[in-house]
Amino acid sequence: MSTPELPTPCAECGYELRGLPSEGMCPECGASIAASLARRSLGLAAPHYVRSLRTGTDLTLWALALFGVAGLARTYLGHAQGFAAVGIGIDCVAAGLLLAGTWMLTPDDPGLHPQDQARPNKRAMRAGAVGILATALLLFILILSRSAGRSHTSLFPDFSAIFEVAFWLVWATGMANYTRWIAVRLPDNALYNTGRRTGRALPWTIAVWFMISFLFGAAPRVLPMALLFWLSWRVRDRIGRSHV
Repeated sequence: MSTPELPTPCAECGYELRGLPSEGMCPECGASIAASLARRSLGLAAPHYVRSLRTGTDLTLWALALFGVAGLARTYLGHAQGFAAVGIGIDCVAAGLLLAGTWMLTPDDPGLHPQDQARPNKRAMRAGAVGILATALLLFILILSRSAGRSHTSLFPDFSAIFEVAFWLVWATGMANYTRWIAVRLPDNALYNTGRRTGRALPWTIAVWFMISFLFGAAPRVLPMALLFWLSWRVRDRIGRSHV
């Protein structure tokens, strides 16, 4: 007699079914536990929903790669005449891709109960992506204004790294927790543990390396971007293999 080993809400009422026999019934509403497990399987989800997840992860991977390129450009081209805005411009493009990818990666699954949609994690990812884009756009506008001689304010660039760190921490934490939710639906214990370990490592990794970037240039942020890229790649690979 098998039992759900990972968090598994009932598809009808949201009651936690972990540890209960899959052949039984939900103690709260009487729905079949086996039916809830089947509905929760990502391999049986609606094709349009899975396509959205795939497209979202693809856009996220492109965004993270561009953020790494932007970090190098901001460090090595930022002081060259005519290239001050190049790195920030790449940041803006990457942030736009991240926002689009995040939105496509975090829709509600029409086949699941509202309590089983990982909405707090989705909201965190979306809020973080919006903040990352807003910070990049404001900094880009300010850099252009400086180049045109219309602004001499240095306050926002000095604090932009702090805002950037805060928004990345929100997005990355949401992504790590969301990865665990996806892993439960596959189900994939290895991916679940990867999301858990990455969720523990990302906060200090992002904070430390972005602070180093704030002091010595944006190139060191390639490291947290690589960690996030690896996590997103794992998610993309497993989603792809769930619908072959």
